[in-house]
Amino acid sequence: MSGSLSAVAKGRIMRAIDQRLRDPKPEYLEELEEGQSLFGIGLDSGIVTDEQEAHVLGEVFGGSDSPRAFWPKLELKQEIVRAGYIQALRIALAPLRRTPPDRSKPIVSYWVVGPEDFEIMVAESAQEVTVFLLTPRFAPPAPPRPPGDIQEDLWVIAPEARIAEIRARFPPAYNLEDPKKLGAGVQSQRVKGY
Repeated sequence: MSGSLSAVAKGRIMRAIDQRLRDPKPEYLEELEEGQSLFGIGLDSGIVTDEQEAHVLGEVFGGSDSPRAFWPKLELKQEIVRAGYIQALRIALAPLRRTPPDRSKPIVSYWVVGPEDFEIMVAESAQEVTVFLLTPRFAPPAPPRPPGDIQEDLWVIAPEARIAEIRARFPPAYNLEDPKKLGAGVQSQRVKGY
């Protein structure tokens, strides 16, 4: 998942998941249903690297035994992520079972920080399946120095004061684009993740 300093993010891991699930395959569903390790699937498919093991297993999925866990008291995090992507893949692959078969739908993922619980919501539209990973707030590690940052394809639309608050979270070296005025007291800010 990597991270963001805004409420909605992709980050490096979600982007890599999107890349893989742009054209979902039945074997991706089988991997999850067979109980293969999520981190192992990520390694084998290039979603994550060995260097991200402490982040994924310790910080994101870690429990009370992990000193760096983002949500140490919340249980079943890996199971929730697995089940969420199983549901998303079942929906995305359904067109392949039609007569005549149709193309599968791409899956896109977003990480939403702020709800009280750790859960996944899956939404279907005519064009795609969207996975929302909802997590409570947490104390993230310090963001990496550029060029560790990535330009998100996400914009916050909010009152000027809120945009200023969001901008203040980013280190100056991140060189955020200037906010754009959209209306009386309302601005748009493209955000960065890592």
